[in-house]
Amino acid sequence: IDRAIPIQKTTVNITVVEGANNISGNNSATDGTTDNPTDGTTDNPTDGTQDTDVQTCVPATSVNAQGNPIADSQACFTNILRIGEKRQPNHRRLTYAEAQTLNLSVEAIIDPAHLGQAADILLLAGRSTTLKDALYVRDEQTWNQWDEQLSSLPSAQYYPKLPEKIEVFIFEDDLSVAPGEYTVFVGYRLEEDDTIVYNGNEPLHFWVS
Repeated sequence: IDRAIPIQKTTVNITVVEGANNISGNNSATDGTTDNPTDGTTDNPTDGTQDTDVQTCVPATSVNAQGNPIADSQACFTNILRIGEKRQPNHRRLTYAEAQTLNLSVEAIIDPAHLGQAADILLLAGRSTTLKDALYVRDEQTWNQWDEQLSSLPSAQYYPKLPEKIEVFIFEDDLSVAPGEYTVFVGYRLEEDDTIVYNGNEPLHFWVS
């Protein structure tokens, strides 16, 4: 996401659901962003136009401080993409007009083992076009380009005690001026041991044409 496009909200809310597994320990966190980049015209995203209210909480990916996978996470994440007030499926290709009323957030259900622990909320976004691939991370106020080091991931928000459920508001505004493919990762990092739990199995993903 281009730093010229301000992110409007970064509030965060997380719930506890049984049965979420971890998937990958890749610490580059670049699924769908740096391989085969696209300007929104060559991939095969879903092109739904109806309001889609079914929410799927996808099992989280968990890694340790070195980026190695951790098994049996029970956290899960739900991506929420809306055009105006209408819910849309993930992997949606947005037209210029649709991207003018975009609302993005991710809901997380915390691993029961992590409830009450101190943690940082993490936001990482990739934007790919035919000319450039870039990864950005968000601190409490701004987006900055990421050096792809886990140790440098800044905190977007601090929780002294993780609640059961978190909704992270990412963007609510006009994104039509910045076409490309977007992949957004949201997660939390435990203060105790730097374990990172995030939506690596199914990041928020869409195209702006």
